[in-house]
Amino acid sequence: MSAKNQLLRQLNSYRHRSVKQRKLVGGQTFAEVILYADESSKDAALEVVDKWLALYEKDDFLKKLAEVEAGHKRHVFRDIPIAAKGKTFIPKYYRHTTFSHKAKALIYHQVGRRNFSTLCHLMREGVRVTTPLALLTLYQRGLIHSEVLFTEKIPDNFINFKEFAPTISGMDEHTRRAFLFSLASELAALHDARAYTEDTDKNTFVLKEGLGYTFIFLDFDNVYPWRPPNFRRRAKNLSKFLNLFPDGDVHFMAKEYLKLIGKESWSENFVDEIFKRRGPLK
Repeated sequence: MSAKNQLLRQLNSYRHRSVKQRKLVGGQTFAEVILYADESSKDAALEVVDKWLALYEKDDFLKKLAEVEAGHKRHVFRDIPIAAKGKTFIPKYYRHTTFSHKAKALIYHQVGRRNFSTLCHLMREGVRVTTPLALLTLYQRGLIHSEVLFTEKIPDNFINFKEFAPTISGMDEHTRRAFLFSLASELAALHDARAYTEDTDKNTFVLKEGLGYTFIFLDFDNVYPWRPPNFRRRAKNLSKFLNLFPDGDVHFMAKEYLKLIGKESWSENFVDEIFKRRGPLK
C-alpha cells in the first residue's frame, strides 16, 4: 500500500458513534454522527455534544445561530465555551447550505471533517495543535446539514502570533533569530507531517518559556494531508510569518529551515520564492 493510501486510511479510521435521531429547531428531525479523536475521550465528547445540542432549545442561541448562518459558512463560538471532564472546549460551526455542497459531501470529506481528521493526524504525529475532541455532523433527509468541531481551549498564557510578532520583530538580532530558529523547527515538523498553516497571523499561538518558544497550530479547514507541502507551499508558508522581519532574518530562517529538512540545494531559489510571496515589509 502506498504512503498516500495508508494516510487516507488513517484519516478515515477515527471511531464514530451514530446517535438516535433528535428533534431540534422547530421540531425538525436530524440524524447525528459523532466522531471522537480517541477512545479515552468518548465520554467527554458525548457530554460536550449533549450540552451543545441543548442550546438549540434556547431562543437567544437560535437567534445568534441564525445571524451566523446569514453571514458566514463557518464560525467559532469563542463566547460559548463548553466544560466537560475538567476541561474547556470551543465549538466551531460549519453550515452546509447549497444542494451542490450537500451532494459533494456524499463523496468527499467536508471542511469540518478535514479539519478534525487533520488535527487528529497531527496530534498523533507529535505536532502541537489545538487538541481535537469530537466532530458532530447533523444530517437531514440523508444530506449533510451542519458540522460542529470541538477542540480544547488554548491556554490563556499563549499569545496569538499576530500580537506577538510586532514585539519580537522589534528586539535585537540575537533574540529575533532565536525565535525564528524555533519557528523554523516547528514548521519543519509540521511540514514533515504533511500539513501547513493557513491564515498564519490568526492560526498560530506562541508561548515564551525561558529562552525558548512553544507554538500551537490550529485551523486546518483548507489543508489536505494527502497533498503534502512542496517547494512553493513551503516557501509560501514561511513567507506568512516574515512580513515584519528584515531581509537578513528572512535569509537566516530560510537557511535554518532548509538544513532541518535536508534541502540546502534549494537555497537561492527558495529565498527568492519567499520574497516574492512575502509582500512589502510592514
